[in-house]
Amino acid sequence: MRATHPRFAEDNFRQNMRIVDELRSVAEEVGATRGQVALAWLLAKGEDHAPIPGTKRVQRLEENAAAVEVHLAEEQLTRLDALQPPVGDRYPDMSTVNR
Repeated sequence: MRATHPRFAEDNFRQNMRIVDELRSVAEEVGATRGQVALAWLLAKGEDHAPIPGTKRVQRLEENAAAVEVHLAEEQLTRLDALQPPVGDRYPDMSTVNR
């Protein structure tokens, strides 16, 4: 599936991996997973943000719930806020789908 996904195209993939690399860096600093950092980042944005992560496994549900215990420093929040959004369309060309 990823072979046709625009965000995984060669140039887009390299740029988008910068986001993953920064999440990984912050996760290592705080002793959390990248998913927990992403959720903690959203939770730090205030009461008017409500992340709704999906999961199929209890282990991931527990991991996601533990994100409320992840505390990000102001410098880490600034670094995450400075990330550029992903490049490439979210989905491949859907114009050929019979609607």
